[in-house]
Amino acid sequence: MIWRNWSPVVGIWGLIAGAGIVSYAGATSLGTRPYDPTIMASWVQAIGSIGAILGAVWVARHQQRVEMAKRRDAIFAVATAAVLRTDEIAKHLEHKDPQSAMALHFHRSITDSVISAMNSVPLHEIGMPNAILAFASMRDQIGFLAYSVEQLVAGPWRHEDLGKHLERAKYDFADEPETYRELIEQANRSLAHNVQVHVRAIHQEFQVIERELASKH
Repeated sequence: MIWRNWSPVVGIWGLIAGAGIVSYAGATSLGTRPYDPTIMASWVQAIGSIGAILGAVWVARHQQRVEMAKRRDAIFAVATAAVLRTDEIAKHLEHKDPQSAMALHFHRSITDSVISAMNSVPLHEIGMPNAILAFASMRDQIGFLAYSVEQLVAGPWRHEDLGKHLERAKYDFADEPETYRELIEQANRSLAHNVQVHVRAIHQEFQVIERELASKH
């Protein structure tokens, strides 16, 4: 058992020993009078009442710390589930055709449910500014992740900027079909890269949450 767990026990024994010494000193008027058991009983009762109050305060604070630890564990579980969902989405980027894989396996309801769970978390119960900011940022990044996946599935032609470039390139490289196909592939890789950017950002925020919450245990 670590010292942090032993310290309350040692403190309690210290209080008991101290109470005995104080009671005896009171019963003998600091050694100036003979020992009086009646006075001793009064001192023990008085100090016992004080001890009971202090004990109740300690128990209340201990229970509060236990409850806070449980809440933080629940919050960490939500963040962990969000990362697992993120990784399930990200694994489809490893497919030889990420666009088709995402179109087959991804649905917006997946990330919506994660965001809903994260929205239900009372951020003030996290208790640490860095962890609160990381949790909020992680939730936002999951929304951005969903949007980037939808852009990948839709393809570069429907992208506001890439679509314009490809439309112009279709005429500029009308006599160079291979070059034009390479531009389309580059555009698709760019959309897949955008998904990876948000996946990495989610992991970075999760690491902050993990580190901050671990420091409180």
